[in-house]
Amino acid sequence: MGYCLPFSEIDLQRKIFEKPPFCLLDSSFLVSFSDLDHSFYDEASFFAEKLSNFDVKAFISVTERTEFIDYHRRVLVTEQLMNMLSPSSPWKISTAIRSELTKQKGWIDHQPRLGNEPYLSDSRIKECKQVFLPKTQSGQIGWIEFCREFLSGKLMKTWQKISEEDLNINYIDMRAGDTSELFGNGLEWSSMYSLSEQTALSSNDAMILNLFNSSVIPALVTMDFDLAYGVMASSEDKVVFVPDNLYRNRLKKLRF
Repeated sequence: MGYCLPFSEIDLQRKIFEKPPFCLLDSSFLVSFSDLDHSFYDEASFFAEKLSNFDVKAFISVTERTEFIDYHRRVLVTEQLMNMLSPSSPWKISTAIRSELTKQKGWIDHQPRLGNEPYLSDSRIKECKQVFLPKTQSGQIGWIEFCREFLSGKLMKTWQKISEEDLNINYIDMRAGDTSELFGNGLEWSSMYSLSEQTALSSNDAMILNLFNSSVIPALVTMDFDLAYGVMASSEDKVVFVPDNLYRNRLKKLRF
């Protein structure tokens, strides 16, 4: 079975990163590190600094990159839609749009009290999208112009900043064929099904866990209970690092 450690023990467990000096970063870590308002921002910044000090080579796969980009898409769309409700907003919107955005704002404002992030879900973004006309007409902004104004080029810049400037991330591209350094025995994607079935793990998390278990990477970094649980239940001689309060409150006492 794998084992779980809190971020605060990284100095004591430095030997984990010696052979080889690799780690796999989950999208929840990337999101926390990139969002100043995230509840785990300080913890992510602390751990990122430690990885840099130890010269640990950080990896991510297409799953983590996709989830990271999708998170920031929701952040940008939520913020800009809510800005349209401001009296100082330069954008003209219809009564129907204002009514829909007001309804969504009520939902957003309630989320922090439930311990959730204050950003629209994909289904709620679609609800907003449906009340906009595709094209700008009669001075009222259309959805295509909204996206062009507030999304165009921004997602790519966000990814480049965290991957090239902030964390120097190494991308695992299974199509490139040059993965022998990480997967001496290859990677069987079919194992993802059994990992998902073992602990009812989501398909995305199961893909990350399967890649982790199949690789020589000794440690995974996550802010997600489910993924940490999966490592503890299925990984052999591997480590998952999590924020201290997540470890203390939900993972420390688990026995497999």
